[in-house]
Amino acid sequence: MKKGKVKKSKTEKPILPVIKPIPQKDNFLLTFFSKFWKLILGMGAICGILTAINPIIDFFKSQPQKHESNYFYSGDIKANGVTNSKSDAPITPNFYFDIKNYKYPPIEGIIIKNPHSLLPLSMMVGDYVFITPKINFSQGVEVFSQQIKDKHILDCGNSSLIIAEKDGKLYVSTQFKDIKNEEIIGIIEYNHWKLYKSNLLEFYSDDNCLEVTDKQNNIVFSIRYTIYNGMEALTIKGYFISTTTILILNAGKELGPGVADCVSKSDTDWKKNAEKEIIKIKTQIPIKKETIN
Repeated sequence: MKKGKVKKSKTEKPILPVIKPIPQKDNFLLTFFSKFWKLILGMGAICGILTAINPIIDFFKSQPQKHESNYFYSGDIKANGVTNSKSDAPITPNFYFDIKNYKYPPIEGIIIKNPHSLLPLSMMVGDYVFITPKINFSQGVEVFSQQIKDKHILDCGNSSLIIAEKDGKLYVSTQFKDIKNEEIIGIIEYNHWKLYKSNLLEFYSDDNCLEVTDKQNNIVFSIRYTIYNGMEALTIKGYFISTTTILILNAGKELGPGVADCVSKSDTDWKKNAEKEIIKIKTQIPIKKETIN
């Protein structure tokens, strides 16, 4: 008896229904973050470093550097010619004078180190301080120019004070009036006097300082070169009389901010108010030496 092959019946796999997922709305922020998370974290790290870098730098600064950061404005360090704010023409300092017929007192000039370098020299002008490269003085620097961003000083009259360098020395060009009569008592043009009324003023000059006083013993003008904690600076004091105003500059302590007052001649008792501030200006001559009459 032959054994037959038993055919196994094929069992078909059940067909499961395909369930499509319910479409969901995309979360824009989640999608964006998932794609660009590295970039976001990198930018965050950079911002954190930039925020923290200044305090870190300040922490490692020396005391003179901290003083400079607190009180000084750092100007343009390019050695471009500085122009007079009263016009667009460059300043051309005139040092020539007829020495044979010169009858006024000599002007020594203020000696500075490395005059033709990009090293900074600070200028203390009332309550404002800015830094300019020494090399700029070879072409003349108008002190009451747009470099001083204090409108309180800029808008106070039209006085001019130019500082220029020649042969390693600084000289000034300006005119002086006394507060009593508003009379011009002297005009100085860098290394020489153009007008010098000896009966109305006294004058002192050495390698570090130039100072002019009126006959009431008020400081009309004073400029002094000092080195404080390694920083070179010019401190400017005095009063400048224009047609409508009087600008009064006084200095602070240890190269800190001083005082700048603008007295309008339209004010009641303007002269008395101006004199109250002018008498506060003290000499910058360390040991009062005999002045030139």
